Amino acid sequence: MAYLTGRLLLIGAASVTVGTAGAWGLSRVVGWQAPALPLLLGLPALVLTLVCTAGLPLIWRASRVPPLPSIQQADVRHARRSLPARSLASYGWSNLMRRPSRTFLTAVTSALSAALLVLLLAVTLGQRGMLSGTLLGEFILVRVQGYHYAIVGIGFALAALSTANGLLGSLVERRHEIGILKAVGWRGASVARLFVLEGLLVGLAGGLVGALVGCGAGLYLYRELSPASVPIALIATGVAGLVGTLAALYPARLAARVPPAEALRYE
Repeated sequence: MAYLTGRLLLIGAASVTVGTAGAWGLSRVVGWQAPALPLLLGLPALVLTLVCTAGLPLIWRASRVPPLPSIQQADVRHARRSLPARSLASYGWSNLMRRPSRTFLTAVTSALSAALLVLLLAVTLGQRGMLSGTLLGEFILVRVQGYHYAIVGIGFALAALSTANGLLGSLVERRHEIGILKAVGWRGASVARLFVLEGLLVGLAGGLVGALVGCGAGLYLYRELSPASVPIALIATGVAGLVGTLAALYPARLAARVPPAEALRYE
């Protein structure tokens, strides 16, 4: 447990340091006002505290996991039970639902980014047109700046990393199953397509939920939705799906290279 706690602190400290330095450097490059010193010091400390708060329960659970051979045998039995599927999409979805908590957390990052994108686009494109020439419309033009969309871009980048990390973890757990698929005739391209489809499904699921949340936030703020809300929601959902698809390319490439001999590893 001490080893995992140390790794959590090390990764968290490295992440907040790189993120803080990157934010400060980006603000200098594009000419934005640099964050105040208390914010540069206080926010990373808060983020590191949140990382530790979220990670310590998982570390405690990991310390109570039985020996590795038991885990591997359990995963193999579970994989064999879940092989039958009516289509590639249903098979991909069943793979995602093996670890619902991991899939949920991955989709949340896409949902938050999509919700923010919907809200910003609704404000700048939809509500600005409805409020053109009014004091509120001019206020919107002034307050919504380019860095707001930069935040959305960073959110989608984090969503891509989360999706790739989840699929890489799934790949490690399913190497035996992928070996079986290869042994019964699946080609590498088919396995890669399966992982890309899983990334697309996670992205679309998160994007759809985020689009609904963004529309709901816009409705709450302005008491009505502009006619552009539906196209904006579709755009945000599509962007989330595209991000999930791109994030799945690297795990898909690795999965396509799993040899059929993996089917015999635990036999």
